[in-house]
Amino acid sequence: MNAPDNLRVSKETLPPTATVGSRGLTLACRFAAILVVAMSALHDVRLLWQFGVPTGVDGYYYVVQIQSLQATGHLYFRTLTPLVFYAAWGLRAITGDPVTALKVLSVLLDATLTGGIFAVVFVLTSSEWAALIGVTVTAVSTSRLYFVADFTKNLACLAFLCWAAVFLIKGFRSRCSYPLFVGLLFAVAAALSHKSAILIVGVSLGFFIISASSLRRIWVMPTIAASIWTLPALLRFDAESPLSGIFVGTMPTASWWSAERLALLLISWTIMARLKAVRDAAGEFAAIVLGGIALFALAVTVNPLLNQNSDLLGGRISFTMFLQVAVLLPGLFLAMYSEQDFGAKMVGIPLLSALLLLSAVESQSILGIRQDYLARRTEMVSSLTRLRDRLAPRPTLVIAPHGDEFLVTAVLHVAAQQHWSPGSGQSLYWVLEGVGSGDKTPEMLVLAHWHGLSTVIVSSEDLTLRWSRLDDQSRSQLLTANPELLVAGYN
Repeated sequence: MNAPDNLRVSKETLPPTATVGSRGLTLACRFAAILVVAMSALHDVRLLWQFGVPTGVDGYYYVVQIQSLQATGHLYFRTLTPLVFYAAWGLRAITGDPVTALKVLSVLLDATLTGGIFAVVFVLTSSEWAALIGVTVTAVSTSRLYFVADFTKNLACLAFLCWAAVFLIKGFRSRCSYPLFVGLLFAVAAALSHKSAILIVGVSLGFFIISASSLRRIWVMPTIAASIWTLPALLRFDAESPLSGIFVGTMPTASWWSAERLALLLISWTIMARLKAVRDAAGEFAAIVLGGIALFALAVTVNPLLNQNSDLLGGRISFTMFLQVAVLLPGLFLAMYSEQDFGAKMVGIPLLSALLLLSAVESQSILGIRQDYLARRTEMVSSLTRLRDRLAPRPTLVIAPHGDEFLVTAVLHVAAQQHWSPGSGQSLYWVLEGVGSGDKTPEMLVLAHWHGLSTVIVSSEDLTLRWSRLDDQSRSQLLTANPELLVAGYN
C-alpha cells in the first residue's frame, strides 16, 4: 500500500539541516550528548542511593514483586504488563538485592530514555545540534525525576516508545524491513511495560493524522486546538455522564501554571501558528510529527479544562511535559533559525530559554525523594524488622497508608492493603500515622517519627479498647491522618 503524498519522503522533503554541517560539529554534538546522558545518570545515582530504601511512594511495590518472583516464580500482584518486574528480577541475580536491582534498572532506563530523545530529534530533523537541545532539555528537567524515583514502569514504557519511534521512522524512510521489525519489538516492550503505551500511541496517531491532513491548510490546526480548549467549557456534563470525570468546569489556580507548563503551552501554540516555517526548516514529515505532538500537548498535557487525575486521558501523562518540550523546542528553534524574522528570534528564543531555565530550577515537591520521607521509610523498615517478633498474635492482614502497605508486605511477608473491608479476618493490625505522644499506649509499637508525630502499628483489638478513651481532639486528629478508620466504623 502506497503512503499518502504528504507522507512520502523524498529529497525535497528532507530538512535543509541534513545537507549542511561539518564532521567536527557532528562529533562534538554527539560527544556532548553522551556527556549529558552520563551526567544525568550520575545525578540519578546520587538521588537514588541517598538512602538504602527504594525511592518513591510505591517503591516497595516493585520490591514485593521481585521478592515474589525470587521465592515462588510468580508475581505477588498479577499484571498484564510484567516486563519491568522480570528485568529487575534478572538484575537481582547480579546485585543480590532487590532494592539495588530496582535502582540500577531505573538508572539504565532513564539513560535509555534520555538517549532516545536525542535519537528521536535527530531522526526527525537530521540536525545534531537540534538533537543536543532535546537531550539537554530532557536531562535538566525536574519532571523527569517523577519517573526515575517512582514510576519505573512508566519510565520503561516511555523509553521503549522513543526507540520504537526512531526505528519505525528509519524503516519508513528507508523502506527497509529490519528497522521496522526492531521498532515493532520496542513497541511491544513498551506495551508490556505499562498499559499507557496503548493509550499514548492511539491518541498520538489520531493527532498525527489530523496534522498530516491539515498541513497545507495552516488555519485548521489552531482552530482545532482552540476548539479543544473551549468545547468543554461550553458543554454541561451532568454527574452521570462518563465525560464528567474527564473535564473540569473551572480554570485551575495560578500555581498550576508551572514554568515548564507555560513553556510547553507557548511552544505548542507557536508550532501551530508557524507550522509552514517548521516544514520549510525541518521537512514535511517532521512538521507532521511536531504538529501532532503540539496538538497532543494542547489537548491533553496543558489543557486547563482536562482533569489531569483522570485515568482515561490525564493522570501521569501530564508528567511527560518535559519530553514534549524536548521534541518540540528543537523543531521550533530550527524554524526560527531559518527565518529572516529577526524580531521573532530576539524575543522568542530568550523568552523560551528563560522559561526552560526556570523549569530546571523550579522547586518540585516530589514526596518519594524527599529526605525526610526516605528517612521515615528507613526507620520504618528498621523498626518492623526489630519488632516483628513482638507482634502477637502474628498479623494475617495489615491496613496501612498508601505505599506503606507494600513496605509492610516486603518486611513482614504478610498481606497488607490500603483500604479496610468488612470481614478482614482475625489478627488485623493497623499502621497509623499522626499519633501524638499523649495518645500512645504500650500496645502501640512505634515505627517512625515524622513532623513531631509518630507512625505506629497496633492490633485492631487494642485500637478498639483505646479508642473509647480518646478525647474528641485526638480522635479527630487520627481520623484526619487515617481516613480508613472512619470507613472501619471508628468515629
